[in-house]
Amino acid sequence: MGRQAQLAGWCCLALLVAAFLVAGTIGHDPWKPDEAYTFGVVFHILQGGDWVVPTLGGEPFMEKPPLYFLAAAASAALFSPLLPLHDGARLASTFFMVGTVAAVAFSARRLFGPPHGVRAALLAALEAARDRSRELAAG
Repeated sequence: MGRQAQLAGWCCLALLVAAFLVAGTIGHDPWKPDEAYTFGVVFHILQGGDWVVPTLGGEPFMEKPPLYFLAAAASAALFSPLLPLHDGARLASTFFMVGTVAAVAFSARRLFGPPHGVRAALLAALEAARDRSRELAAG
């Protein structure tokens, strides 16, 4: 496979992954129970709260590690000129999934050779899209 064909394959894969992962992520209010408390923690961090021990309703929220909340706060702040805060915060999940698909692609490429990297990334992206569609169907 030539260099240009490989680059075209990666570009098409990137567009496909972006379309699958962004669909359903933005454009709606928080409706699931987890989104409400997650956005509460993110909103507190954005208001100048504690980054090490985030709080929810004035109480320390120690149920989950703060990495996701910090990433969601960063993406909410970054995209706040373009999107509502809850949509910007939700994009953190998309960024983590893109990182996962990239790690799968590079691992498969390294272990099994260049053609397998694109295939593994496509399978990982399709699995992520299947999970996302199941999540959206559940309401």
